[in-house]
Amino acid sequence: MRKFIKKVIVFTGIAAGVIFGFLYYYHASQIETLDAFYRRFTVGKRPSLLLGSSRTAQGLRPEIFDRELNDQFSVPFFNYSFTVGSSNIGPNYLKKIKKKLKPAKNSLFILCVDPWIMKQPIGQNNSEFDEENTFFAHQQTQTMSPNIEYLLFRDKKEKPFFQKIFFPDSSIYHLHENGWLQVNFENKSKGAIDNSNWQIHLYTQDTLKFELAEKRFIALEKMVRYLDAVGTIFLVRLPTSEAMMNLENQAFPRFDQRIEEIAQHNKIQYINLISESGTFQTVDGNHIYKDDTERLSKHICDLIKNLK
Repeated sequence: MRKFIKKVIVFTGIAAGVIFGFLYYYHASQIETLDAFYRRFTVGKRPSLLLGSSRTAQGLRPEIFDRELNDQFSVPFFNYSFTVGSSNIGPNYLKKIKKKLKPAKNSLFILCVDPWIMKQPIGQNNSEFDEENTFFAHQQTQTMSPNIEYLLFRDKKEKPFFQKIFFPDSSIYHLHENGWLQVNFENKSKGAIDNSNWQIHLYTQDTLKFELAEKRFIALEKMVRYLDAVGTIFLVRLPTSEAMMNLENQAFPRFDQRIEEIAQHNKIQYINLISESGTFQTVDGNHIYKDDTERLSKHICDLIKNLK
């Protein structure tokens, strides 16, 4: 009987090992394209961070910052940016940043700002932050791979995690280990042109429903003070298409002034590149095209070197 039990235990152990081995293999082979966020929750803490919305997630490449700034700042850099609605400027994003950060002697933070992550529905209560109801707010584990919490609960209303791993959908997203989200979409295609027009339409509609939120400027000030205390911080506004720039400037004419006031009050630099809109290709009028992300990243690094 004991021999039989031992055999069952050994067989069960081997079977479990094989199953988990296959699971880990397929997880590793699909991790870059599982979705546009997952991999950022599987990598350990980092000393220097690129922060913001999907403009930052797609537009700034950590390996360029590593290469250009490694003699001045602690590397590696990590792109810990998500989307409008997830990584809006507010207390939840700051809480998540603190969990992802491993402060070092020369930590550097690039915090990209734009009107859309500083907004609220018109007339919303000043204590209410919509992103607190998102998956990003509820996700607790930040550095585990495989991240079982994320895989089980991120898309629980859609395809179960084991289906995503073993039967992945085709994806235009390639999320690199350093957090850069590469989007493989051709910006000169008719689809890209239609997408740009649709983006402008959607954001124009948003200007009728949203306003800049004072609570987010207060939250930005708190975020700046924290990051400035543990490293060096630059506020950055990324370029877009000319059409998107014109929309933002028309709808939020005092935005840059408010950001500049916060920068001056905290004695930090604001690198405002919105006037360079149209000089970098975009895939949809909003996000920098993948072929121009290296040039944009190096441009920001060069400005930082000169400001230092």
